[in-house]
Amino acid sequence: MLKTAYRTARPESLPERIEIKIGDRCLQYNKTAPLRYGENPHQAAAHYSLDVNPLRWLKDGKGGPSWTNVADVDHACKILRFFETPAAVVMKHLNPSGAAQQGTLLDLATVYRAARECDSRAAFGGVAVVNRRLDRATAEAMLEGFLEVVAAPGFSAGALQLLETKKDLRLAQIELPQQRARFVGDPVDPEIRLLGDGSCLLQEPFLSNLRSPQQLRSAGQIAPTESQLDDLLFAWYVTTGVRSNAIVIAQQGRTLAVGTGQQERVGAVEQAIEKAHQKGHDLRGAVVSSDGFFPFRDSIDLLAKAGIQAVIQPGGSMRDPEVMEACNEHGMALVFSEERCFGHF
Repeated sequence: MLKTAYRTARPESLPERIEIKIGDRCLQYNKTAPLRYGENPHQAAAHYSLDVNPLRWLKDGKGGPSWTNVADVDHACKILRFFETPAAVVMKHLNPSGAAQQGTLLDLATVYRAARECDSRAAFGGVAVVNRRLDRATAEAMLEGFLEVVAAPGFSAGALQLLETKKDLRLAQIELPQQRARFVGDPVDPEIRLLGDGSCLLQEPFLSNLRSPQQLRSAGQIAPTESQLDDLLFAWYVTTGVRSNAIVIAQQGRTLAVGTGQQERVGAVEQAIEKAHQKGHDLRGAVVSSDGFFPFRDSIDLLAKAGIQAVIQPGGSMRDPEVMEACNEHGMALVFSEERCFGHF
């Protein structure tokens, strides 16, 4: 019975239009499409958007997209908005299982494979999103494993022809992620989160102050190399889309491990290191990003033992000097982002 429910669209009678008034501004959302179901098969759901729908489904797959499919595509775009070069993210339950951007990687297909191979086991049944027109070679790479959704700003005829052969695969066309607000000062609407008691929380969306590796300043005795600065900023951008407490380990423009959702910082570090080792990744020379400051040096000691050579974190802890001393002792470069990117979603 549940197997059938996964493939069956649940009837919904949600309103055709939603209006939300914030001060003098009235936001009007129109229903763009009913969804197969919400977070679970017994929950009805629908997708709403403002004047222009930034998400267009080209292929519905098994009964249409679900709430999770839409949310994963949107969350991938929140990460991809920061990358000007070709980049790919594989999402699983609102967290990236892997991400990569072009640098030493030659083409989009190679970039996608690097994102997938961060954690190919977690990528099974995931949502693959790229920030470039999808070509046939990348489509072929995506069909090397099972995906629920593929999303891109556009598709070549060859890519569409190939992807349409997969009956259950859903395809979505998105706006260019780089067109989204991403840096402090960009115009943006507030985020609204409804709570279970009917109240709501309103906040400005996360926008970063970090626009280039050149903004990163060393906070320790060891100066990061140019390639480390590139990887540190890449890792930081990925971290902005990881559920807190978040730890991202990266090297050469690709993630090697993502530690997410832990209640303590050192636990997220332990999780990321263990995941990387389970997947056969060598962490020597890699960098790490943390969405919040390290409250103790224990995380630094663990990272150094694993071979990590550079760290980016917000700073602001009473024990920053202790953490800086630990990085100096281990010969690790340390950079303060001077912004926190907690994500409690």
